[in-house]
Amino acid sequence: MRKNFLLIFILFFCSAFSRPTTFDDRKNCEETNGAWREFGNSCIDECEAKLDSYPICTDITVSACECGKSRCWDDEKKSCVALSDYKKIFTVKKDEEKKLAEESKKKRQEASEENQQEILSNVVSTNKPEEKKVTNNVAPPATPPVVEQPKEEVKKPAQPPSAIVSSPPQIPPLFLQREKAKQESEENKPAPSLGLPIIPLPQ
Repeated sequence: MRKNFLLIFILFFCSAFSRPTTFDDRKNCEETNGAWREFGNSCIDECEAKLDSYPICTDITVSACECGKSRCWDDEKKSCVALSDYKKIFTVKKDEEKKLAEESKKKRQEASEENQQEILSNVVSTNKPEEKKVTNNVAPPATPPVVEQPKEEVKKPAQPPSAIVSSPPQIPPLFLQREKAKQESEENKPAPSLGLPIIPLPQ
């Protein structure tokens, strides 16, 4: 499939640049002392291809007229002409093409300059501040000076009184703590028992 597509593409490319071969020109070729034969490229024996510095020729077999030395085939006149005669026509043709190219280039430059001026004027008009219009040569009334009023001092809200923090209780020395603990243990100590049973007395 890909090979078929590639072959079709090559045939289309060659046909686009190839010169159509018609045997109608053979009679004119022979009448102007030319020889009808096959050529190996599309440029054949054309005058323009001989005088052009960069001719576009495709490798394809084409039947056309060969006019011989110092002569070439004029495709417009359909006959063989002297190369020196066609050179004058070719020079005039190229001068006209060059003149048209310069004129179109000049028009493009002028159009680009006009566009640049228009863009710059639009940029300046957008950045320019609006000017006050003066009518009947009368200046607009002066605006009164702005008097700055003194700024009022902002009163801060009264803060609530801070809580009184009492100092931590002082801790007595270590020996006083021991004495106090000793006294408390003695007070809470139960009375010593004698170890004898209590016998109730008869009544």
